[in-house]
Amino acid sequence: MVIAFPFFFYNQNTILDNISRLAFMNIMRIIIDVMRLIISIILCLISLFCFLGAIFSLCGIGIQSTIENNHYIDASFRKAVAFIEAKKKEKGRLPTSSEFKQWATKYPGGPYRPANIDFIVSDFPSEAIEEFGSCPIPGSFSYLLACWHGEWFDYYASWVQKSNLSFDLKSYYLRGTPFAIFVFLIIVCVIILFLAVKLWPNKELETNP
Repeated sequence: MVIAFPFFFYNQNTILDNISRLAFMNIMRIIIDVMRLIISIILCLISLFCFLGAIFSLCGIGIQSTIENNHYIDASFRKAVAFIEAKKKEKGRLPTSSEFKQWATKYPGGPYRPANIDFIVSDFPSEAIEEFGSCPIPGSFSYLLACWHGEWFDYYASWVQKSNLSFDLKSYYLRGTPFAIFVFLIIVCVIILFLAVKLWPNKELETNP
């Protein structure tokens, strides 16, 4: 009996260690499964957005709205140019910033109306220079009109007498056709969905250490 007690306590401690190790392993598996589940759900949502984007690109949803807004901006640019050129002819100079703002207040408000056009006569943005070419000589009465489109600026440059607005539906598509973007987004959607399925946690939780 004296010899059996140490063996009993040793055996009991071993069992407790195994139970603790098994419980720890199960907790770690649960944590990993939860993380995999969260990542899988996120990937599924991304895949869904890619699928919706593919459908929208095929239907032209969003692009038609952009082109419609471009027409509003173009009309505002034309009105602004007419005012500026008339002022140049009348006064022999460009209108001041306050004169331009005062003129713009005659028109109804709105995101793409004259009141929201910036009149720039110096320090032209680099993206506008890249779009329209080198900066004109100072004192040449050159100016730039800018309108915020929600995600980017649209410009009209006086030294080339044109804007960067596009009214061609094909110019908004990869390779000029909606099918290229549709196929691309569908492929991305399938790849992401495949990864989501592979990361989805196993239904059965292993209990062996």
